[in-house]
Amino acid sequence: MSKHPSLGKLDHEGLGARGIAAASTTDCQRSQTFAAAGVSAVQVAEKVFGRVVPNRESPFAMATGMNFEHGITKHEAAKLVLLYQGSGRFATKVKVLDLTNDTKDHDLQLQLAAEAEAIILDRMYHGGGPDVIIQFPIVMRPNQALLRPDFLVAVGERGWRVGEVKSYLDRDGLTDGYKVGSAVRQAAAGIVALLFLVREHQLPEDLVDTKADLVLLRHGQEGASLRTLGAEAEILSIQETLERSAELLSEASALAGGASLDSEEAVQAIPHAYGPGCHGTCAMAEVCRGEAMANGQLLFDGAGVAALGLAGISGARAAALAAGAKAENAQEEHMAKHMRRGWAASK
Repeated sequence: MSKHPSLGKLDHEGLGARGIAAASTTDCQRSQTFAAAGVSAVQVAEKVFGRVVPNRESPFAMATGMNFEHGITKHEAAKLVLLYQGSGRFATKVKVLDLTNDTKDHDLQLQLAAEAEAIILDRMYHGGGPDVIIQFPIVMRPNQALLRPDFLVAVGERGWRVGEVKSYLDRDGLTDGYKVGSAVRQAAAGIVALLFLVREHQLPEDLVDTKADLVLLRHGQEGASLRTLGAEAEILSIQETLERSAELLSEASALAGGASLDSEEAVQAIPHAYGPGCHGTCAMAEVCRGEAMANGQLLFDGAGVAALGLAGISGARAAALAAGAKAENAQEEHMAKHMRRGWAASK
């Protein structure tokens, strides 16, 4: 599969469900452009700007998550099947197809995806086949990203529903809403990939369920819970993001004067939406923060907020001073000078 010419020397990564989901929740044109081109912010930060991007997830958290997910899907997904049988979804013997494969060979990955899609389509056309598919690979048509949702479960006579396994603790009404929302959005990426598949084959779209099944960690004998949540809004936002891919890449090329994304100048020509929330979620956070400070943009984070608070200057007043309002005292004059040329100057 050929990569987009906008990448230059960067490698096409074909962002998975997590990357596509993240791109659909941000207003940052720069992040959306990376997703459209199929390249991660980590690769751009490291290869273009020479940054060292640490892995922010603890080894313990990663091991916990992997162990939980493996425990749910091992032995022909025995625990997952029990969860479904306990909810009344399957009363008889359940057919499980495990497509787990850790190959790094991209051509082989695409071959496996084609085989998996043939199985998925066979049920949509004729019914029957497996009731549950573990780790099914599927290609997202618009940007050729290879997704691998945790599982696919049969619904109705010919339909499918996407499921995700997450080691988030299910605490009923106290469950972390952000984490649950993130899991639903990742499942929605798989749903969108299925929707593109059925459209390509001119099949009814209602064969793809717009709900997602989440398997979450739970204390107690079962050790897990099964929750079904609607994903309609997440599906819509992901579709809109993917539909804008060509437009984003065209605009990026125009802004960069036709230069590819493997140069600092080209990346910096694309607007960003840096904010304190970028730290810990985007590998380009420090790069964009440096640009914002160098350009004299007001940054309400870190030392800046503390300094404003000590000076007794409100956010609205700070914005006015940064925009050129006349200072009324020495403190305001001092802060305005630093805000206008960026917080970097005040360090």
